[in-house]
Amino acid sequence: MQIGWLKNSRWKTFFLVLSLLWRSSNSKKRWRVKMSDKHVTSSQPKTLDYKISNPYHLAAMKTLIPLTALAMLVATSTTYAQTPAYSKPSGYTTQVLKPNRLNYVGLNVLTPSLASGAITAIGNSGLDLSDNKASLLTALPSGKMHTIEITSGTAVGSVREFTSFNNTRVTTSAAITGLAVGDKYIIRKNLTLQELFPNGAPLTGGAVQPLNADVVEIPNGSGGFTSYFYKTSNTNGPIGWWTTPNASTRGVQVTADVPLLYTDGIRIRRRAGVDKNLVITGQVKTTSSRTYVVTGSNPISVNSPVGSTLANSAFGGLQGHATSPATADILLVPISTGAFRRYWRKTSATGGPIGWYLTPDGVAVGTIQTKTVNLPPYCLIERKGAARFIEVKVPTNYSNL
Repeated sequence: MQIGWLKNSRWKTFFLVLSLLWRSSNSKKRWRVKMSDKHVTSSQPKTLDYKISNPYHLAAMKTLIPLTALAMLVATSTTYAQTPAYSKPSGYTTQVLKPNRLNYVGLNVLTPSLASGAITAIGNSGLDLSDNKASLLTALPSGKMHTIEITSGTAVGSVREFTSFNNTRVTTSAAITGLAVGDKYIIRKNLTLQELFPNGAPLTGGAVQPLNADVVEIPNGSGGFTSYFYKTSNTNGPIGWWTTPNASTRGVQVTADVPLLYTDGIRIRRRAGVDKNLVITGQVKTTSSRTYVVTGSNPISVNSPVGSTLANSAFGGLQGHATSPATADILLVPISTGAFRRYWRKTSATGGPIGWYLTPDGVAVGTIQTKTVNLPPYCLIERKGAARFIEVKVPTNYSNL
């Protein structure tokens, strides 16, 4: 572990304990937290780089270290509140892609904020903005998909995508319910398929057809997926990303960016081979997310990298039921075998306590969950009701990061 010299002895103690955690983890996974602090003698931001175990491993021992380390970081920022944090934690996470199965991937660190400010006027789908930088045309790259996220007010956590904007106005994909003048916002450029898998790495490509290639499946917004594979030969078409209608035949060449919405989860259909690590780099999101779900199946990303559980994520807006999961929304949580566990929220004490239940098949009531259920980066929501936003909260102590 390499850190700058710290004047304050309490910070020294904190980093010493992190060093001990690092030495005990015996893991190859790394988490990098970038901090700027006036207790550091150098005028440059310092980087704390320490190893932790993979936070998405389901074994209890392997989740202990990252949760402890992040909790200590939060506790430190609370205890020494007079020390300002000038930037959000940033780093990278690793998700393991298993061969011969469908893998589920969530975007749990995000692209950085490029613009922020307050809403000054609201149209049907156009928003007038005040920007903390000179202008949106200066802050945002042109021709790219961006996402505006509301960070205060009734609509906090709501997101909308857009490509059209000028100096002070963006035209969103749809209106934002509950938005008011004065609400705060941030804007991020959407991560793309090409950025997440540069030149197809670490996936296995296909020379001509996707028969032996890994296939990436991205939600299309209507309950289905659009599938892509990376073509590795110039035979019968250029090298690069191509669509595939059925994971067996080649579709059309992809010539434009394929943007990813950070509240969506994606699927990767791996072929034969060995485990491969997908590394995602970005910022830690410290506020709740609102993901839009339609009737049917909805893959979502759990945006917090560590610490999210069935209980603290809340899933506000998820449809429960008094006695039966048959008409309740079902939250499907993947486990290490590639299968899912199904949870639903019981809303009445009739026939058993109120709370989250594990149902074996989405029909039987199942058993109430009294122990902590840790959430991986990807979950699936089977929505029974009409389309709506579902709020997925981050752990409460994230506000101190």
